[in-house]
Amino acid sequence: MMKEWVLDHSNHIYWLVTADLFKKALNENMPADEAIPLFCIGQFKDLMPMSPWLLPSESLTVLNEELLQQGLLLESDYPTNEVLDHLRSLLLAGLDGEEVLFRFYDPIVIAPMLNLMQESEKYLFMGNIKTLRYCHLETTITLNNPLHDCHKQHEEPWWVIQPEHLVSSYDLDIHCQILDRRFWNVVPEVMEANVTSNIIKDALIYASNQQWSIDEAELYALSQLLVTSNSSIADITKKFHLSSSDATTLVKFSEVKA
Repeated sequence: MMKEWVLDHSNHIYWLVTADLFKKALNENMPADEAIPLFCIGQFKDLMPMSPWLLPSESLTVLNEELLQQGLLLESDYPTNEVLDHLRSLLLAGLDGEEVLFRFYDPIVIAPMLNLMQESEKYLFMGNIKTLRYCHLETTITLNNPLHDCHKQHEEPWWVIQPEHLVSSYDLDIHCQILDRRFWNVVPEVMEANVTSNIIKDALIYASNQQWSIDEAELYALSQLLVTSNSSIADITKKFHLSSSDATTLVKFSEVKA
């Protein structure tokens, strides 16, 4: 259980969450005084609304088990600023010779990848994180890093996403479930208009066939749900805190049919 673990390890525990999960936690009256965004204004100015957040264990007592399971729990003996330095150093990673935004803070992305990593790769990825705890396929997983006290700060970007980390790392059904839950939380009126349809799954399949990124696939799924909804793209942009670029993509995708 995630909450029980937090209560038993009250010191040096953090909760790493996506922007969407952070908003949901705030709606549950979670105190945010000590919440820290991972994105820095200088480097990710246009993406600040989508920044992942790091929260200390003291902020988590009001949250239920279901909500905690949607994020990553971290334990570290290092000062908070050094934990932040390590996490921020992972935000940009190499992939096929290019620099990409690495959504390691999202369980849907990192959980399958961790399953495919060698032990040494897991320890390197965790850095100064002593313990990583998360839920995947309804199972709570705990990873311990025996090398956490040997951590040395890397010059960013330093992490390289290996091809073997991506093999079989995408699960369509899980992605559908996560999007369905997110959309019901943010735009229930849109979901009510599509309650008996397979629009999300069909859209993700189409996006995969087009070799679009995960972010593009999710925007496309959202655009297809809007077809039978009375919600405007302007309203959706505001509710999801979309960047101007994502809003433009959403408009473009609304004109594309699978």
